[in-house]
Amino acid sequence: MIKVILTTNFSESARNAMLYAIQLFGSENTEYTIMNTLIDSPTGNDGVLSVEKLESDENEKNLAADETFLRKVFPDKILKINKRSIYGHLTSAINELVEDIGANYVVIGNKEKYDFEMGMLRAKTYEMIDKINCPVLAIPAEREFKVNEGGLIFASDLNTIKKPDHLEPIIRIAQLHEVPIMVINIRKPEHKLTSDEENAGTQLHKIFSKVEHEFHQMENEDVLNGIKNFVESNGSSLLVLLARKHNFFKRLTSQSLTKEMSRLAKMPLLILHDY
Repeated sequence: MIKVILTTNFSESARNAMLYAIQLFGSENTEYTIMNTLIDSPTGNDGVLSVEKLESDENEKNLAADETFLRKVFPDKILKINKRSIYGHLTSAINELVEDIGANYVVIGNKEKYDFEMGMLRAKTYEMIDKINCPVLAIPAEREFKVNEGGLIFASDLNTIKKPDHLEPIIRIAQLHEVPIMVINIRKPEHKLTSDEENAGTQLHKIFSKVEHEFHQMENEDVLNGIKNFVESNGSSLLVLLARKHNFFKRLTSQSLTKEMSRLAKMPLLILHDY
């Protein structure tokens, strides 16, 4: 059973991300949990209904509305949907739920500038993703699901994959939607591939041997611009990146993470872990 957490602040961007996720992961052997967070509020013993209770009741209504919305959009799908409200800050609440249900993915919907609103979390998405103990699917606002428009792009730094099974999600998605995996490696013009990097490329061929895949090596002084240009020219439906513990995207760019990754803000991203 694949377990997917759908985070929501009850906004249109959150609902859009839910729609994208359900179309991406499907309904067969998949369980979805819609979650929202509440911030703890001080309560009194004067018999007055607490702000905490009011917020909780409102959350339950909104969560139910989100479930109803999804079932109306997908009347022919048998969706297994749970709902959870958790007190606390978003990142810690997500990790609590990830551990509790054994989640495989966390889905977040974003405005173009990647901030959260309405109490979800007023922080930039990429500063949070590195702290979530689970692969993350980040979907920009108003981005529709178009998995067949160009395939899946896996951006590789050509370093050895420590846990090849952690790339299984991209293989499953490629098989489910019958699309190719395009492995891209962007390097500076003066850089020559080392033997270790060539071996890493061979390893990726083996990992993706069960599905159609192709390799693209390109030169660009700016790694993220190279990725962006390739995605725009190939019409990819999803960009997949690999996070390494304590080294998140550092091999893709040595510049400020939040500032640089904002250039990919309009692209659906699946961030997997190699730890």
